[in-house]
Amino acid sequence: MSFNDTQLERFRTKCKCDFLQDIVLYTDEELAKRSNYSITECQQILNQVSRTIIHPIQSNQLKTDVLSIGDDTLNEFFNGGLMVGQVTEIYGESGTGKSSFAMQMSLQCQLPEELGGLDGGALYVSTSGRFSIRRLEQLVKSFANLYAIEGDASFMDQIYIIHIRDLETQNHILAYQVPVFVQKYHIRLLVIDSITPNFRGLEEGGSLDIKARSHHIYQTGQLLKQLASQFNMVVLCINEVSANFSNLINIGASQFGGTLYSQDQIDLHESTIPALGLSFSNCIHNRIRFDKIIIGDRSKRTMRMVFSPYCPPSTVLFEVTENGFKGIT
Repeated sequence: MSFNDTQLERFRTKCKCDFLQDIVLYTDEELAKRSNYSITECQQILNQVSRTIIHPIQSNQLKTDVLSIGDDTLNEFFNGGLMVGQVTEIYGESGTGKSSFAMQMSLQCQLPEELGGLDGGALYVSTSGRFSIRRLEQLVKSFANLYAIEGDASFMDQIYIIHIRDLETQNHILAYQVPVFVQKYHIRLLVIDSITPNFRGLEEGGSLDIKARSHHIYQTGQLLKQLASQFNMVVLCINEVSANFSNLINIGASQFGGTLYSQDQIDLHESTIPALGLSFSNCIHNRIRFDKIIIGDRSKRTMRMVFSPYCPPSTVLFEVTENGFKGIT
């Protein structure tokens, strides 16, 4: 549904905003209370106004600024692709396709720039011990056939996999080894799959209070931001979810120095929220939620743009095929 100028002006007046662009400063729920419009209508207006503020990425920028997803529908959802120089987080429950997406991006980044790639290698850091080499090999064969490349070795040779089992080793590798590795092997994509397990060990050990733990998380997040910016590459972090206990959403500043999340970082009505709290949320540029939903009698997967500096809030259906991710229109 599209709103004309008269309808948008009436909406702006009801919301008591000086300029139409000011409505993006409010959540859909806040706008619904101000205007007496439905939340669905407010979401549609937010999306429409956001697209007038955020200019689409031009095709000539795609060569240097973004990593194409490899699918037109998903590229539209990401406003061109994953932005170089930024940290993108994808989170969701197990089985929603997060690791498969990261593997596909590890292949996509190796393509030449004219095909939407970054003409470089991928460094894949696995912390969970569940890396599926079989799924990667399946994707490699698909990419080799799709782009008429003889043999699988060229793709496999440019994906470097590191297994890390503790936080101390993780931070040492990110701080000292990754910068050298990135320059030596022309790495354009760094994947962390996932960012959560090594911090969970701090909880189980009980040796650190919540402030010290949040400080470790923040340090790691800042390190990832620095790597993305310094080496002009994409950093893709997979995050896990935790239960959304309402009594944890606004714990006292004396314990944590603020709230776990703000409403623009997650949907407080979700049953699960991304792990690691506000400390990590403040270190990422883009957050995308992966979900499975039931439509009729069939299970579908969705991506939802939670926040991003260059993408408006939106949701897209997708499927995971033998050939990779495909958006559903």
